[in-house]
Amino acid sequence: SDRSPKMHKGPRDADGPMGKKFAQMEKKKEEYLKWLKENYPDEFTRLQELKEKEPKLYFRQMMVSGKKYGRIFEASESDPELANILKEDLALKQKRDELVKQISTANDQEKAELTKQLETVVGQRFDLILKRKQLAYDKLRERLEKLKEEVKTSQDEVAKWKDTKDVKVQDRIKE
Repeated sequence: SDRSPKMHKGPRDADGPMGKKFAQMEKKKEEYLKWLKENYPDEFTRLQELKEKEPKLYFRQMMVSGKKYGRIFEASESDPELANILKEDLALKQKRDELVKQISTANDQEKAELTKQLETVVGQRFDLILKRKQLAYDKLRERLEKLKEEVKTSQDEVAKWKDTKDVKVQDRIKE
């Protein structure tokens, strides 16, 4: 019996499902980086610098970047309106975090002004959340209308088949 290790094709081999999956992942990563360069150039530049200097850290930071910006990227392909909302929400979250940090080290007078700013940002985020929920509701309603149309078409088709049963049965018997 031969106990030497079997050589398997690696994930980069074009043959087989793993090779195709790897190619799809690489393509998606390239699309993401292109989108990142257009929409968040600072993040793109930071990742490119890491790629050259520290490849292992680059891989981890790509995952972190994907968590932060991935949903916006996905939405930009399928739902630009949602992508704009998510993009604006991310900016507001960052502003909120910055204000909270400033408040923690500010004196009383500065805290009052920063708290007013924070209140404005939180209000804007709330409005965006409502906008996002309204958008989801509108899409759901649209889907429901299409489903109602499909049900009506299917129901009409079943009724038509019922009405022509006898004729169809006789035609089939003759065949």
